[in-house]
Amino acid sequence: MFYPRHWVFATEKDGQWITQRQEPRMALISISLHGDEVHFDAPGMTTLKLPKHPNKDQCKVKKVQVKMDIIESLDCGTEAAAWISKFLGRKMCLHYSPSDMEKRDAVNAQKLWSHDAKKGDLFAFSDYCAYMMLSQSGLDELNNRLAEPVTCLNFRSNIIVKGCPPYDEDHWDVIKIRNAKFRNIDACTRCILTTVDPFKGEKSKDEEPLKTLQTYRAFEPYPPSKPLFGIHLANDVEDVIHVGDPIYAIRK
Repeated sequence: MFYPRHWVFATEKDGQWITQRQEPRMALISISLHGDEVHFDAPGMTTLKLPKHPNKDQCKVKKVQVKMDIIESLDCGTEAAAWISKFLGRKMCLHYSPSDMEKRDAVNAQKLWSHDAKKGDLFAFSDYCAYMMLSQSGLDELNNRLAEPVTCLNFRSNIIVKGCPPYDEDHWDVIKIRNAKFRNIDACTRCILTTVDPFKGEKSKDEEPLKTLQTYRAFEPYPPSKPLFGIHLANDVEDVIHVGDPIYAIRK
């Protein structure tokens, strides 16, 4: 299995994770699978080709700090470091978290409000948990309020649902797709990262769509500055899912 959120760019000196919040041009990097290789492409760059599953014989074990957590990962080497450092213009490196290395546990997430994560809801380099779902109708409803429409790429969701009312996913408890089973563990609070234009690699000057979301999608106990858009999921039963699969949900 390939885990796209098990890769992260970090500073070379102290292993601090870097996201589009700090480097919006990262949005221009595309990742694709080619057999047993992962290809990284970006404007003006030659393709970086790496094994789909780097191992400890090929990489050095190093620490990466993600938010308040410090976990071990594999440094993918000098070629990868040179590639990302050239593209972003700063000393960086690329790290990978294989399935047998330590992960962060969602139950330990430091939040100002309660959430429904359970011990063993593991994830690597994403903000919080490994899966995020939103409804296409919710995105459409947001775009009706915006002068310049945005796409789902502004929100980096794993799973997009079609055919339900806007924001109906907020009220789902258990979700099943094929044999895969997910739990809704928290609403997804949004930040400045949503303002990064995925096609330009720049932050919007008017702070949209975040500013509009704050006018109608802010709910207690979440801070007013962090509107809700989509839901975080934990996975209890694994399966391969496909575009077009029917989705079943048990409501809260």
